Amino acid sequence: MLVTDKRTEWEIPHEPGQHMTFRPLSGSELDEAERAATKRILDMAQGLDLSKLSTTQDVSDRDTRRTKYDADILIKYGVVDWSYQAECDETTKRDLDARTRDWARDIILDMNVRLEGEVGNSSASSPEGAFPPSSRKRTTSASGA
Repeated sequence: MLVTDKRTEWEIPHEPGQHMTFRPLSGSELDEAERAATKRILDMAQGLDLSKLSTTQDVSDRDTRRTKYDADILIKYGVVDWSYQAECDETTKRDLDARTRDWARDIILDMNVRLEGEVGNSSASSPEGAFPPSSRKRTTSASGA
C-alpha cells in the first residue's frame, strides 16, 4: 500500500473541537524513527557503567514500543493536517504540548506497529476501544473523498 492513499482524522480527546489528520508511515520513515530513538538511547548510555543497571524491568509491550521510535519523527511524517490556526509544518509540530504529542505518537504507532500478540495488518487503523470514546476518527482518501 502506498502511504499517500489513506488519511485518518481523529478528534483530540482532551481538546474539544480540535482534530488532527494522520497518514500511515512508509517503511523508511519508521526505520528513521527507530534509528533516531536507538541513537538517543546509546548517547544517554555513553559513560554509564552498564553492569550496575538492573535488567529486570516490568515494562509493557506498549511502553517498549513507545521508546523504540522517536516521537518527533513519527509526528513529522504521520501528522499531515490539524485544526489549529498555526500551519501544520515541521516547526509547529515540535511545539505541541507533551500530552498532545504523546497522544499523536500513540495514534501513529497504533496505525503502523503491531503490539506483540496482535493479529491482522500492521497498517490497519487502531482497534476498537484503543482510545477513549471521545477520541473519534474518520477515514478519508488522500483526495479528501
